[in-house]
Amino acid sequence: MSQFLDLLERSIILQSVITTCFLLACIYLWVTQKPIPDALIQGLWVVLGYWFGTKAQHSIDAAVAKRR
Repeated sequence: MSQFLDLLERSIILQSVITTCFLLACIYLWVTQKPIPDALIQGLWVVLGYWFGTKAQHSIDAAVAKRR
């Protein structure tokens, strides 16, 4: 439970949920052959970029902390 709270505190879980929601919305619209709004696609790219960027930064921070 403490690991869950730590991840929630660092907002990793929240980032993953938001990213997944954007991705699933785009996939649903694509599968049902409905038009995907440009704002949703742009939002998806922003969220994905932020998500991958924070993942990379957390990996770098963990590597630096491990060396110390």
